[in-house]
Amino acid sequence: MKKLFSVLLLIAVFGGLIIYRESTKKVSENTSAVIAPTAEIGKTNNQTESTNINSGMSLDIIAPADKAIVTVSPIEVKGKTLPGETVFINEKEMKADSMGNFSTTIVLDEGENYIIIVANDKDGNYAERDLIVTLETQ
Repeated sequence: MKKLFSVLLLIAVFGGLIIYRESTKKVSENTSAVIAPTAEIGKTNNQTESTNINSGMSLDIIAPADKAIVTVSPIEVKGKTLPGETVFINEKEMKADSMGNFSTTIVLDEGENYIIIVANDKDGNYAERDLIVTLETQ
């Protein structure tokens, strides 16, 4: 229950931040969702889509795969976005390196774990991915 509350709180904070940013700047009338190219960085089909607001942002998740079932914790979450952009993975904030790569390890609880990854830039553009990773220990 505590984990679910934390995830919902995180979603609310990000949603409020996004609404605030969008309300304080002029947004292009041509804002649309964009699908990342499938040929990038050797991803499988379930890892190619990224949700983009404003076509300048991209967010590709290399690992873990959405709906993955793992038997060990912690796991590494890694991906690629624009160089130097801010990335949030659940409650952890980091910067993408000069090539746009980012990674961190997160501890999983037994059962389903929701991982929210958001990349954003100084202009208010952002891309978000939501993953579910299930930890099954014996």
